[in-house]
Amino acid sequence: MAATLGLALSRLAEDAPPAAGLVRLLAFLAPEPVPLNLLLTDEQAAGLLDPKVAAEVGRLWAGQAVPPLLSSFSADALRAAREADARWPRALLLEDLHAGWFDEAVGLGCVAVVTAHQCMDAAVIARLHAAGMRALVYTVNDASSAQRLLALGIDGLITDAVDRFSPAMPALTG
Repeated sequence: MAATLGLALSRLAEDAPPAAGLVRLLAFLAPEPVPLNLLLTDEQAAGLLDPKVAAEVGRLWAGQAVPPLLSSFSADALRAAREADARWPRALLLEDLHAGWFDEAVGLGCVAVVTAHQCMDAAVIARLHAAGMRALVYTVNDASSAQRLLALGIDGLITDAVDRFSPAMPALTG
């Protein structure tokens, strides 16, 4: 089986290098039972439209308790991911809360919205939760901001500084 996958990946690498990179990443991470957030570019999402790529990604994540969250700043990338397999959870990434952001997330069938941490507040969290979506933030690199956001009720945060957070932080341990 590994030889077959290797041959398929080498062919895919010739035809669609970004898609091959995504499949390699998913193959590496597939056995892990941790939630993953995979940031998609338009080019990577277009690779998912290839039925062979979509089938391989689906195979890699079949039966996983927590499938990867496919997130993007690009509505086109999220539409492509939805076309490839509507079961894959998607999240809209936002630098700011522009007009129509909420309707865009709903229209894309997103399960989450991920904003710059400065944009997230209690009202946004409540609106997302009322719609059945998760509220996530990026890039939180200091413990006081993390505590404030967790106290507001965010569902998760993205950081570049895991070394600055302790698993013993009350808001992080529940």
